[in-house]
Amino acid sequence: MVLLDVADLDYYETLVHHLGPAARYQFLAELVPGRTIPGLEIRVPALQSKMGAHTCYTFSLAPEYLLKIAYVSHRTPRDSDVATYQRMLARSRLKSIANYIRSGPDAMFPTNIVINLEKREKGRRGSGAQFEKVKQEEGAEGATFGWLTLRPAYKSAWVIDGQHRLYAYSYAGPEAAAKGRLSVLAFVGLPGSIQQKLFVEINAEQKSVKRSLLQELYADLHRGAGDPRKRIQALVSEAIQELDEDPESPFFDRILRATSVKTDTRCISLNSLFSAVDKPGFFFSSVRDNMVIDPGPFWDKTDNAIIRRTTSALNCWFGAIRRAVPGWWNVGASEGGGLAMNDGVSIAVDVLRSVVDHLGRGRVKLADLTLMEVTDRLAPWAEALGDYFAAMTEEEKLQFRGLRGNQGHATGLRHAQSFIQQRFPDFQPDGLAEFLEREKARTNDTAISLINEIERLMGRIAIGVLRANLGGEDEQWWYQGVPRNVRAGASSKQEDDQNRRGAKERYLDFIDYRDIIQENWLLLSELLAPGKRNENKATRTAWMARINEIRKIAAHGSSEIWVSFEQLTELNDRLAWLKQVNAAATVPGSDVETDS
Repeated sequence: MVLLDVADLDYYETLVHHLGPAARYQFLAELVPGRTIPGLEIRVPALQSKMGAHTCYTFSLAPEYLLKIAYVSHRTPRDSDVATYQRMLARSRLKSIANYIRSGPDAMFPTNIVINLEKREKGRRGSGAQFEKVKQEEGAEGATFGWLTLRPAYKSAWVIDGQHRLYAYSYAGPEAAAKGRLSVLAFVGLPGSIQQKLFVEINAEQKSVKRSLLQELYADLHRGAGDPRKRIQALVSEAIQELDEDPESPFFDRILRATSVKTDTRCISLNSLFSAVDKPGFFFSSVRDNMVIDPGPFWDKTDNAIIRRTTSALNCWFGAIRRAVPGWWNVGASEGGGLAMNDGVSIAVDVLRSVVDHLGRGRVKLADLTLMEVTDRLAPWAEALGDYFAAMTEEEKLQFRGLRGNQGHATGLRHAQSFIQQRFPDFQPDGLAEFLEREKARTNDTAISLINEIERLMGRIAIGVLRANLGGEDEQWWYQGVPRNVRAGASSKQEDDQNRRGAKERYLDFIDYRDIIQENWLLLSELLAPGKRNENKATRTAWMARINEIRKIAAHGSSEIWVSFEQLTELNDRLAWLKQVNAAATVPGSDVETDS
C-alpha cells in the first residue's frame, strides 16, 4: 500500500503542470518501483568502458523510450529512498528547448544525458543491463564494443544530468520523441551518494559560454538564413563588430566582446547593444511566411546594404552625441561617466527608435530613401539629443548614470523625448504625454512635501529666536518682531478661519518669513540669510522668493508648467541646510505648526 500525503499531491500537481503526460512515469516509479515494464526490453549497440572504478556504457536511444524508464530525484519536501539532488524542472526552459527541437532536422544535442541503471539483485524483481561483447579489432583500447540488452523496470534509470533535454521531448510532441535520438552515458549501480557527487561535479565545474560569444557567432551561423528574424540577428551582430573595428566610429574599441578585456572605456557589451538594436522598428514590423512586412529604415535588398545602413545610422546618431559631450562620452565607465555605458547607450538607441517611428509616419517611408537621405533626416534629431546631454548639470549626469532596468530606461527615454519635443513640437511619441502628466504630479507632490518641511523649520528657528530675544510672554515677540502688515494678514486669516488653528503663527505664510527676517536683521540674518555680509537684505533673502514661486507652481500647476528636477534639487539643498541650522541653533525652539 502506498500512502500519499499533502506534500506528495502538491509535488505531483507541480510535476504534471511542468511535464504533462510524461509525469505518469515518475508517478508509476513511486507506486511500483522495481516492477518490470512489459514490452520494453531493448537491445542496442553500445561501448563499455570504465570511469574511475565504475563501469559505464555509451549508446543512443529514442527519447520516447527513455521517457518511460527514466526517474528524476527532485529536491522537494517529500521523502525519498535516496538522497535527492535535482532541481524541479523549469517549465519555461522546457518550452524553449522544445521549440528548438521542433525548429528543424538540424536540432540536436551532441552531449550525453547521464543516467544510472539500477542493478537487479538475484531472486528479486528489477531492471537488468546485460552486455554482450563482440569480436574486437586488433589494437582497440579503452572501450569494448558490444550489444547492451536493457530489461527496464520502473524507477530503474535515474537521470543524473540532462533532465531538461529529455523531458523537453514531452513538450515537443510524440513524433519528435519517437524520431529524435539522445546520446546516453549510463552507469550501473551507482550509490546515491556517488550520483550526488557526480551531479555536483558536472554542474559546478562546467563553465557557461559567454553570451557575447554567442552573439558574435550569430554573424556566422545565420547570415543568409531563410527566416528574416535570424538573418537580422546575424547582420546586427556583424554590424556591431564593424562599429568596434571602425576607427571613425564613436564605438571604436568601445565594445566588450568575448575575447576582449573590460576597461573603463571598453565597457559597452556586445550583448547589450545587440539587444537594444535587435527590436522591432529598425528593420521591419513583422514577418509572414518568411516575408518581411513593412520594412524599416535599416532594411535593404542585400545583407551588405543592411549592414551599411545600420552602421551609418548608428554612427550618425552617436557621432552627434559624442561631438556634443566629448568629455562625458570619452570617460566611459570611470568617475564622471555614465553615457558611453550599457544603460546610457540603450536609452539613446530607444530614443532613436522613437524618432524613426515618428519620421516613418510621414508621407515618405524611410525604407524608400537612400542611405544618405536617411542620415540627413536623422542628423537634426541626433543634434537635439546631443544638446539634451550637453545641457545636463553634473548632478543630472549622476542621476542619468543611476538609471537601471526597464523602469530606469523608460524614465531616461521619456526625459530625452520631452527635451526633443521642445525643439520639434510635432514629435508626439506614444505614451510621452501620459508619462509627463504622471511626472508632473509626482514632482509637484514631492515639492509640496519639501516646502512644508522647509516652512516648518523656518518657523521653528525664526520664532524661537524672536521668543528668546523679545519675550515669549504676553506675545511680545509677535508685536515687536512681526511687521504690522504681516500681522494684519495673519489676523485676517485667523478671523476668517474662526481660529481653528489656534496660535497666531500658524496663520503665517512661508513668504511672510522673508519680511520677518528683514525686520529683525540683526537677530536672524546670520541664521537664515546666507550670503556675503556686504550684500543687501533683498539679495540674501531672494532664495525665499524663489521657493515661494516653486510653491505656487506645485500648488496650482498648469498643464504646461510643473516643478522641474532642478527646482526639486534646490528644495532638497535648502532643506538640508535648514536642518543643519536648526541642529546648530543654541536658542530654544518653538513648536510652530505652519499652514501646510
